[in-house]
Amino acid sequence: MAPTLLAGTNRSNPLDYAFVPNYSRMPARWESINDDRILIFTDGAAPNNGRPGVRAGCGVVTGPSLDSRHLFRLEPDVSHQLTSNRAELRAVEAAIEFDWKMEGIKTIVIATDSEYVAEGATLWIRVWRDWSGRWVVQKANMDLWDRLMKAIEDKEREGIRVEFYLIDRVWNLADRYAKAAAKRLHFTSAGLLEESPAISASEIYPK
Repeated sequence: MAPTLLAGTNRSNPLDYAFVPNYSRMPARWESINDDRILIFTDGAAPNNGRPGVRAGCGVVTGPSLDSRHLFRLEPDVSHQLTSNRAELRAVEAAIEFDWKMEGIKTIVIATDSEYVAEGATLWIRVWRDWSGRWVVQKANMDLWDRLMKAIEDKEREGIRVEFYLIDRVWNLADRYAKAAAKRLHFTSAGLLEESPAISASEIYPK
């Protein structure tokens, strides 16, 4: 079953959609009024898309402060060019793979400004693949789409629902982290169990 694209979002501020900050248990994330529902901002960036030497980065934000950010370079793949679409898919996969069941989470809401990711995962995936998961339409980035859908299906088997929330870029707290990650020279862990290395103000707020 494909995940849900939340209705009526209209690219509005996601923090207006029944989500409030809650620091009672885990400062690194935003919670909804119901403590078993979590909002996660994700984004990917490839500033030199399509050019030689391109680097791509991924950002995941689960809270309102800089201490709650997770950013990493998109891993190189000799079979695929590094693009912002691939970085966006990888960021969502990393966000979903965290052990949210341990935190008592039952619904994950991915806030993204990427129509490619949000509509692809909730609408077009039903056209691209048949009921068995076999691809009937050849698409770019099928390897990452397969990995993302497997991550979603694994969560569903754990009793965790995944939803997507399409927002405007101005509301995406992960945008600047993805861009900062793309500028880094070294790779860091993509696991959300670890905080990312220290990030400078110049990386987040370039002049």
